[in-house]
Amino acid sequence: MPCSQVNLGAVTMSAPAEYSTSFGYTPISGTRLYVCDNPEPLISNYFTNASMITLWEDQVPATLKVKYRVFMWHHNETGNQIKYGLTVGSAGSPITVSEIKFETAVTTNGGDILTNAGQCLAKALLGKTLTSGTADISVPTNGVRTVKEFTLEKNEVRGVIMEFTLTSANLMVAKIRTVAAKNAAQVLNTHQGPVIGTVLTHPRGTWNYADVQGDNFTLSLGSSNVSNSVGILGTPAVFPEYSSNDTVYPNPGSYGGIYNVNITITNTSGRAQTANLYLNPRGGLYAGAIKVGSNAVNGINKVKAGEAVKVGAFSLAIGQSITVPVQLTTAGGSSTPIGFFVRGL
Repeated sequence: MPCSQVNLGAVTMSAPAEYSTSFGYTPISGTRLYVCDNPEPLISNYFTNASMITLWEDQVPATLKVKYRVFMWHHNETGNQIKYGLTVGSAGSPITVSEIKFETAVTTNGGDILTNAGQCLAKALLGKTLTSGTADISVPTNGVRTVKEFTLEKNEVRGVIMEFTLTSANLMVAKIRTVAAKNAAQVLNTHQGPVIGTVLTHPRGTWNYADVQGDNFTLSLGSSNVSNSVGILGTPAVFPEYSSNDTVYPNPGSYGGIYNVNITITNTSGRAQTANLYLNPRGGLYAGAIKVGSNAVNGINKVKAGEAVKVGAFSLAIGQSITVPVQLTTAGGSSTPIGFFVRGL
């Protein structure tokens, strides 16, 4: 199963009220992140003058090869079945779309979208269990092909996480697009219209990196009132706004991205203890996936303020320190920031 990783549940706990914040990060090159979450609700008015619309697009870099990670997240509020998907169009040499992997999850709007849709995508991404096996797609010169498409019934939310590689014998002149159609019979790769405007501040944009290495930080076992919010989940965003127009919005939750950070835990308590590492939401409901040290990838069940999730436990002698690598990704629909803190046992 693509998202069968074990989930970690929340417990009621008074988390530290005061905390420092880690904002610094270094982009990890190699994968381009494409996020389309705006407009998040798709309404019938968007299709008044056109049966298909472009929700977002990216001009593919003029190179011979590029790897993409795509995050798409939309609600259907049109009152009818619709569909949306991703297309690749080439105005230059033929392009091959290969190494296609994806996961999608759908649930009823107004329900528990974090658990029923967002969490599965986060687990499949971080756990490297995206579904593969899709045949390569050939995009001819001046042609457009659909990579993946998905129907969306009325009052449903569907999220998609997808990875693929574009290659060409010559420098690419191409675009990828998210296209939505007012009914499932329409052919998405016949549409190449302009991107529609944004609504509210849901994220939309493309960044030349998908993962980051956050600034390292230290938690002391002798200081129970210390917490730390990682920069994935604060301001400035790890995936910031890069345009002054209304087509791009920052991705402060790092949807589709993986945040890496090294946490040092120091035992200054004066006695040998087990250091329990907790995750705590600082901005609202949160869910996602996490990998701590050599542990397996786990899902993070929906957690709210006044609750915390134990994500690791480490036996420390007096004065001992341990540095633990942590990887984290956020479920669609989650609020941020989050914090980390330790408690002794």
